[in-house]
Amino acid sequence: MVENDIDGIIEQRNIEEIVPHPKNDSIYSKEFENISKLSKSIEKYGQLEPIVVTSTNVVISGHRRLKVLKS
Repeated sequence: MVENDIDGIIEQRNIEEIVPHPKNDSIYSKEFENISKLSKSIEKYGQLEPIVVTSTNVVISGHRRLKVLKS
């Protein structure tokens, strides 16, 4: 589930086509150290919040969710 931030439209996208923002790792590196809690939550409840992307499939919000879903 991905939300297009420009139009506010929620649509399905191929997870392999979605890419993290290039600056994300340098800004949020500590948040990625322990994502097991998020992983367990997604396993139990599913993906409750969409990943917000640009029109070119670059993540604006949801980098941790993307990492869990790709693993």
